[in-house]
Amino acid sequence: TNNNVTSTHYPTTSNVLDKARRIIMRTEAVVSPSGGIGWNTVNSVGAVAAYFMFAHVKRRVLIWRNPWPYVSGESYQLVQGFYGMAEGGVIGKGLGLGYPNKVPMCESDFIFSAISEEMGILVGFAIILIYLLMFYRSMRGAINIRDNGAKLLDVGLSTMIAIQSLVIVGGVTGAIPLTGITVPFVSYGGTSILSAFIILGILQKISEGEK
Repeated sequence: TNNNVTSTHYPTTSNVLDKARRIIMRTEAVVSPSGGIGWNTVNSVGAVAAYFMFAHVKRRVLIWRNPWPYVSGESYQLVQGFYGMAEGGVIGKGLGLGYPNKVPMCESDFIFSAISEEMGILVGFAIILIYLLMFYRSMRGAINIRDNGAKLLDVGLSTMIAIQSLVIVGGVTGAIPLTGITVPFVSYGGTSILSAFIILGILQKISEGEK
């Protein structure tokens, strides 16, 4: 009778983290400013390549640079959002007194312009401030966490929420090319708002384990 039993060894969390650190260190050695080509160069090359490879990227950059010649076509949504925010001004026109339905997808992608129209740009800035405070609190909590896995999870999830918020608000306001994503915790949507609250619950649970 053969009593030899083949055992399967699964990688532990520490082993996975060590491998991830080694990969990151090797990548940084290649693209480091002193001995490589630099992160900024890599990002720039990727952005230029995406511009020439994907037609929708080129179109969004085009209407971002000058949306007014394309008001009746590609930039209609963006320009209508500009008009809505301009109509709202600082304090807004009041709840129910605006015309956010003139902006396509005002309940999801362009919810920020609808809020700014009816409640003013001050409320829009307050929403941005809330996201920044959430990001700051998550980063502060990550510093005090001893478990490396929980720390990486905290930083990754909070950064994802912050970047998503800044990207869509920047696109609606014309600061960067528009990307069709939702505003976390605000925009209408099933899976979007569900995943945002799941992330918030994970961050809350991680923060409870601070030591």
